Amino acid sequence: QLNSDAPSKMINNPNTPMIASLVQVLSKDFCTSMNSNFRKGGLIGLAATAIGLMPDHTPLFLDELLRPVLHCFDDPEARVRYYACESLYNISKVARGAILIHFNQIFDGLTKLFADVDADVKNGANLLDRLIKDIVTESENFNVELFLPMLQNYIRRSNPFIRQLLVGWITVLDGLPDVNMIDYLPDFLDGLFNMLSDSNREIRQAADSALCEFLKDMQSSTVMEFGPIVSILVLQCHAKERLNRLTAITWLADLINHPHSGGDSLQPFYALVLGAILRCISDNEIEIRKVSERTNLELLHFVKDTTDTFDLSPILETLTKDLLGKDDVPTKLACLRWINMLLEKRRTDMDPFIQGELLPALLKTLNDKSDAVLLLDLQVLSRVSLPQLPSTLNIKTDLDKSGAKTPYEDHLENMAKRKELTKMEESDQFQMVLKAIIDNFASDRNLLEKRGSLIVRKLCVLLNAKSVYIRMAKILSNYGSFSENDAFALEFVATMVQTLNLILLTAAELHSLRVTLAETFALKHSLTVDALTTESGPNHKTGHMKSPNKMLPKQSEIENEGVQVFESLFNCWCHNPVATFSLCLLARAFDIAFALVKKFSELEVTVGFLMQVDKLVHLLESPIFVHLRLQLLHVEAPYHTQLLKSCYGLLMLLPQSDAFRSLNDRLTTVCNLRDNLGIKPGTIASPAEGVTNTQFSSLSQSGMDSNVLLARFDDIMAKHRKARELIQKQTIQQDLSNMSSIHRKSEAISLEKPPQIPTTFKSGNSAPQSLKIQLDKSNQNSAQATNNSIPNRGL
Repeated sequence: QLNSDAPSKMINNPNTPMIASLVQVLSKDFCTSMNSNFRKGGLIGLAATAIGLMPDHTPLFLDELLRPVLHCFDDPEARVRYYACESLYNISKVARGAILIHFNQIFDGLTKLFADVDADVKNGANLLDRLIKDIVTESENFNVELFLPMLQNYIRRSNPFIRQLLVGWITVLDGLPDVNMIDYLPDFLDGLFNMLSDSNREIRQAADSALCEFLKDMQSSTVMEFGPIVSILVLQCHAKERLNRLTAITWLADLINHPHSGGDSLQPFYALVLGAILRCISDNEIEIRKVSERTNLELLHFVKDTTDTFDLSPILETLTKDLLGKDDVPTKLACLRWINMLLEKRRTDMDPFIQGELLPALLKTLNDKSDAVLLLDLQVLSRVSLPQLPSTLNIKTDLDKSGAKTPYEDHLENMAKRKELTKMEESDQFQMVLKAIIDNFASDRNLLEKRGSLIVRKLCVLLNAKSVYIRMAKILSNYGSFSENDAFALEFVATMVQTLNLILLTAAELHSLRVTLAETFALKHSLTVDALTTESGPNHKTGHMKSPNKMLPKQSEIENEGVQVFESLFNCWCHNPVATFSLCLLARAFDIAFALVKKFSELEVTVGFLMQVDKLVHLLESPIFVHLRLQLLHVEAPYHTQLLKSCYGLLMLLPQSDAFRSLNDRLTTVCNLRDNLGIKPGTIASPAEGVTNTQFSSLSQSGMDSNVLLARFDDIMAKHRKARELIQKQTIQQDLSNMSSIHRKSEAISLEKPPQIPTTFKSGNSAPQSLKIQLDKSNQNSAQATNNSIPNRGL
C-alpha cells in the first residue's frame, strides 16, 4: 500500500524539481533521439528512475515516465521496442496499482507488442502481460466500463496474437469477484464466436473454453437481456464453420431451458430463434442436426404449453418461407409440425392467415417428392378443414357399473357423430380445402396422376370418407360452367371421377364407404323377395293373400345415409359412364345398372372407354365384388334378371379378349346353374323393354326416381358430346385457316418472282407437250398434298 503522506512529502522535497528535470531530459533528449543507442539508454534511465523513486514516489512522475516508453513501442528498431517493453515492465512492477489509471494506453501498447514480428519483443510482451494481469487481479477498483470500448474495437481484429491476448483478458476479467462480465456479454460475444473459426487451434480452444464458462454463468444469472444475445446466436447459426453453428445452437437450447427466465424471455424472438433452428435442422453435420431437432422439439412444446399470447405473423412468415424455400425433408417436416401445433393451439387467431399465406403454401407442398412430407401436409390440411367445433366424434357417455353402453347411449353417440359430421360437411373451411385441392389437381394433371390416389386416400383416413366423397362430388358437380363451351372442365371432371371411382373400388381406406353403399339397397332386395313369397302363397293365419304394398316399409323407415351417398355420387359419377355403372353394381342398384348398359350403345365407343370396361371386368374378379358374384347364384331373386343382363351387356361391349373370356365363363356357369335347377327367368323385368316394376324396384322403394337419375346421365352425356363436336369444329377451322394463310403466302411469293419462260417460246405459241405433262403432274401432286394435310375429323 502506498503511503498517503508520501506524495505531499515529495512535493515539498527540494530534490523534486531536479528529478523532474532529469525525467524530462531522458524523455526529450534521449528517447526521441535519432540515435537508437541513445533511445535505449533513455529507456533504461527511465526504468532506473522509477526504481529509485520507489512505490511511494513513482505515481507523482508516472505520466512523464510512461509517455516516452509507450511512444517507443512504435520504434522501427526491434531492440528499442524490446527495451521499451522491459522499461514498462520495471515501471509497472514498481508502481503496481497506480498504473491502472493508464490501463487503456498500456493495453493498446500490449496489442502492438503481441503483434510484433520480433520473437524477443513477443516474449517480453508476454512477461509484461502477466504482470499487468496480476496487478488487475490484485486491484479492487478496476473500471471495466472504461475498458469495454477498447475491447469491442480490438475483438474484431483477425490477428491471432491479438486474439490470444483478448481471450486471456476476457477470462481474467470474468474471474474477478467484483466484475460481472455477463452484463457486458453482448459487447464481445460475437467476437468470441468469430474466434471459433480461427486457423490457430489454441485460439479456438481458448475461445471455446471461455464460451463454456459464460454459458455456465448465464445459467445461474437471474436477470439477463436476451435480445442482443439472440441476435448474435441467430447470426452464428448461419456461419460457415461447423463449431460456430454447433456452439450457437447449443446456446439457443440453453436459453430455451433457462431455469430463471426460460422461454418467456424469448417470446419476442420466437421467429428469429425458429428460423435459426430450421436452418440447422438441415445441416450436413449429424451432431448439429441432432441438437437442432432436440432444440426444435423443446421450443415447440414450450410454445404449445405457454399461456402467454404472442404474435403469429412473424412466425408464420418464417414457416411458410422455409416450407417453400427449402428442399430438405427435415426442415419441411418441422415447419408442418409447427403449423399443425399453431392450428391446434390458436385456431381462431390462425383463420385470418389461412387463405392469404398458409393454404397456398400447403397446396404447393403437395408436389413434394417425399411421402413423409406429403402425409404430414395432408394432416395439416385436414386440421385446416375442420371447423372450430367441440369434438364429439369421440363422444363418451356415462357407462353403467358393468362398463357396457345401453342401446339408448349408443343411439345418442351415433346421433352426435352424425350431427358433427353434417356440420363438418357444411363448414366453409371443409369446402374451401377440398375445392382448393381439386383446383390444384385441375391445374397440375401430373399431381393428379402420380399423387392423386394417395392424397384422396389419406384425406379419407384423416377425415370422414363419406364426408370427403360427398363434398368432392358436390364440388365436381358444380365445377366450371359445364356448358358445351367449357370442354376442359368436362374433361377434367370425367378424369377426376374415374380416379375417385377407382379409389372407391380398390382402396382399403374406403371399406366403410363401400359397406355403406352395399347396404343401400340390400334391405329393399330382401323386402322384395318377402313380398313375392307372400304373393305366391296364402297367409298361414287367414289363408288370404297379402298385398305386396303392405309388406313394404314406410318411407321414413327406408331412408338411410346410403341413399344420400348414392344420390350425391351418382349425380357426379355421370361424367364417366363406366364409373356410374360400377357405382350401381357396388350399391346393388341393378335395375338402373341395366338401364345404363342399354344407353352405352348411344355413346361414342372409344379406346379409353373399352379400356375402362376391361379394367372393370378385372375388378369384378377381385374381393371387392365378391358379393356381386355370390348374388349371381340367387337365380330365383327378382333382381337377378337385371343383374344378369347388366353383366351380359358389359360382355357385349368387350372385344374378344381375356376379360371377355373370363366374364363369359362366369356367366355361362350361372346360366347352367339356373337350367339345372329348372328355374325360369323372372318376369319382373321385361326382356323386350327392360322396364322394372316399381313395386319391386329397390330404387323406387328408397324414394328415388330412376327416371330423374337417367335424365341426369343423358344431360351430362349430351354436354360431353357437344363439347367434343365443338372441339372438332374448332380444330378443323384452325387447320383450314393455317392452310389458307400458307396458300396466300405462296401466291405472294409467286407474284414477286414470275416464272421464267424460255426464250425459244414465242408469244402466242403453245408450250411443248412434254412441258404440259410436267405441269399437270406438279398440279396433281400439290392438290394431293393439300388434301393430305387436312385431317379427316369426321372419321
